[in-house]
Amino acid sequence: MEPMTVTTSVVGPDEFDRNAPRICGVCGDKATGFHFNAMTCEGCKGFFRRSMKRKASFTCPFNGTCTITKDNRRHCQACRLKRCVDIGMMKEWPFLPCQCLWHYQRNPHPL
Repeated sequence: MEPMTVTTSVVGPDEFDRNAPRICGVCGDKATGFHFNAMTCEGCKGFFRRSMKRKASFTCPFNGTCTITKDNRRHCQACRLKRCVDIGMMKEWPFLPCQCLWHYQRNPHPL
């Protein structure tokens, strides 16, 4: 009997494993992709976008350490927004269309 070689592939920090389950980093719901630089669900994506657009300032009615889940994510906006920022969501993301390489390749600026 010959020895068997086993190999494993490790996903680097800059790569995304398309076979891995997509879980929202904010609430744990099913994520739909990277939004504002973080893997999130549509609900948290929209919440973050609206909060940034309104420049919202929330106050936690509890002690500021609420655990955000799919079932209770609407209970504390302050802790939900804090969680968004903690996982790396950025209001500057995505770039403006004129700065986006994808957009530029399809719509090159005239010289």
